[in-house]
Amino acid sequence: DLLQIVQLLLLSDVIAIMCVSALRTEASAHVVKEMLRESLSQTLPLVVFFVSAAAYMNVDGFAADVFSLTSLQSTLGAHARIPILFYVGISIFCFVILSQLPHKDYATPIYFLPDDSLPEYDGMPRFLMASRSLFRSFILTALVVDIFFPLMRFILPEMPIPVSWLAQLSVYIEFWAIVIIARLVLVTLSWFLFDKISALLPKNFDNALVTLLTILAAALVFFRTDFLQI
Repeated sequence: DLLQIVQLLLLSDVIAIMCVSALRTEASAHVVKEMLRESLSQTLPLVVFFVSAAAYMNVDGFAADVFSLTSLQSTLGAHARIPILFYVGISIFCFVILSQLPHKDYATPIYFLPDDSLPEYDGMPRFLMASRSLFRSFILTALVVDIFFPLMRFILPEMPIPVSWLAQLSVYIEFWAIVIIARLVLVTLSWFLFDKISALLPKNFDNALVTLLTILAAALVFFRTDFLQI
């Protein structure tokens, strides 16, 4: 499951980059470089988290299929055997992944391109690329909600008449309502904190900051000690 998620995200990025690079203009070349940077900063923390969590599950024997989404959720729910630093690590991963969703500032998201760039992509092409970026942002937010918050179990409500599809629909609506709230609150907060931290560092240090936070989170996720367990 986890490997397929990464493959689909990368496939989406590759197709979008190929579409822009096909213009073969100086402006498109600049946009391609920015898209490559964004793809790397969004995908790298996710891949490192999956690999770190899989290595942790493999060492401690939590699951046979260490790259399964279900196994990862079960691992995060095993509170009695998980060190505190593991949760600190996944919190940093959560922060890094959400903070790298495209944005101009903490209150202004960016979907694909500013309106004044690449006039060749006016109309439907710009709309399709913006829709892709918006969909990707919600998918990553939904993934964070589903993986990083295993305590937030979605309970089937009691109904006077047992209708299975109605109960499942209510769970579906509840989940996406929480995703929307996370998109409005957690993502905005992550943007704000990341931009504040970046402002304290030398110029153009964003990529290095993402890399350092990713390495720190990976080290904390794989850190194993008995006296720090909860």
